[in-house]
Amino acid sequence: MPSASRANPRLEALLHRMTDRIRQSLELSEILSSTATEVRAFLGTDRVKVYRFAPDNSGEVVAEAIRAGRMPSLLGH
Repeated sequence: MPSASRANPRLEALLHRMTDRIRQSLELSEILSSTATEVRAFLGTDRVKVYRFAPDNSGEVVAEAIRAGRMPSLLGH
């Protein structure tokens, strides 16, 4: 069975771009934001949100990528 990256060249390219961005920055917020942007573009969705969950299962949106003009930001909610 081929690996996921060999089965899908688009997935391989996405993982390569994300890895490069992580190597370029040590800022977690920047890494999460660029990852959300890449995943949104890859999936072709209107929004991708990254949540940080607290021990009580509450959470906060710490990064997001939104297709321009589609929706209000939920960052920090």
